[in-house]
Amino acid sequence: MTETLLRTEIVRDEQRFAALSKEWDALAVRLETPLARHAWYMAALAALQQHMFELSVVLIWNGELLVAAAPLMLDKMHLPTRLVPIDAFAGEPFRLLYRDTEALGALAKACAGLK
Repeated sequence: MTETLLRTEIVRDEQRFAALSKEWDALAVRLETPLARHAWYMAALAALQQHMFELSVVLIWNGELLVAAAPLMLDKMHLPTRLVPIDAFAGEPFRLLYRDTEALGALAKACAGLK
């Protein structure tokens, strides 16, 4: 994989996130846990309906292939506002999804860019 082909997408819209099921699960299957699957994060979003948050899901693409993802949201209920995993309220460990170390490096840079 060549880094120059990688592109970053920040998903802030629930409809866009909902449309990523196939690509997300193709990457998440590597972790061998249902808690990394797209349906888990969609259920977490549904549970957060009364919570003030803004999606900030970080995606790294190599062409049309999703190679890394960080399921994050901006928590606006607590001050100072901060980025947290979508499923933070469940007490589950945070899971980054990535295909290889190059994709993980690109994901780390993109997440750091969110400040």
